[in-house]
Amino acid sequence: MDIFPRGFPNMRAQAHLYGAHYGTVSRPWSCPRHIHPTMLEINWVLAGRQSAVVDGTAYEQQPGDVLLVPPMAVHEYRLAHADSLSYFVLHLESDDESFMRAARNARELLVPADSALHLRLAPLLRRLAGALGEEAAGRTVVFAALYAVMAELESFLAAHPRDGLAEPAANEALARRIAREIESAVYVSPERTPEPESALIAGIARKVGVSERHCNRLFRKLYRMPPRGYLTLLRLQEGMRRLIHEREPVVSIAAALGYQNAFSFSRQFKKQVGLTPAEFRRERRDETFYLTPLNRLSDSRTEQSGQSES
Repeated sequence: MDIFPRGFPNMRAQAHLYGAHYGTVSRPWSCPRHIHPTMLEINWVLAGRQSAVVDGTAYEQQPGDVLLVPPMAVHEYRLAHADSLSYFVLHLESDDESFMRAARNARELLVPADSALHLRLAPLLRRLAGALGEEAAGRTVVFAALYAVMAELESFLAAHPRDGLAEPAANEALARRIAREIESAVYVSPERTPEPESALIAGIARKVGVSERHCNRLFRKLYRMPPRGYLTLLRLQEGMRRLIHEREPVVSIAAALGYQNAFSFSRQFKKQVGLTPAEFRRERRDETFYLTPLNRLSDSRTEQSGQSES
């Protein structure tokens, strides 16, 4: 009997693990409203209770519960009904489109501590956290643990898609292109005169070849917020990040983010965050782990701050 060689496809994988850390906080801790444009967040409560709001839906995390926050989901947290809270959190992105699509379209976000999925997932998360905390562990060990977590999640997420996604592939591709264009408009070069947000969105709609009305309707349908709201939120997040990690004055940050002046930036910042930029810089210096970067996965090779790929 003749035996023919069987070929398999060549494969390459890349993943970005960002901002993984343990934390213990006490009253009156809260994590302000924010978004991860391209990353899935895994938030595991170890002790205490946490109140979360994800895209307008409230969740109460009990000890052991895991919350999955999809890319492009606006979310916030606060400590609830306890004096302290301990948690483990990480953010991840993969070039595996099937996994990321399942993450973006997930319907079931809370993984209770007594669920069948949690029984399988918790040991994998402990393994990943242990590998991250072991100085001698190399990238192979860390990413083997990360991919085990992703494999466990993928089948669950794919089996529980969000309802109401008409023509998901075509709609999502266009909405994601609009999102990327908005992200590229967050910063304003010194040579460019800042434009009103409404004018920027109108220009993006023309660039992607749709009417402004269709641009707004499609973006809101898939991401549950208007394009202009997304631009505002990203600018505020980048402002938060730069206030902590850069020494530049508030007026320079405001100009770089396209605000007409420092006053308009400070007013909008306090409205959304509850603190002035100066207060945030002074009081939240160690609390920006959750602000994931705007750069794409393909750009992560240039980062030197501990992110890795495999």
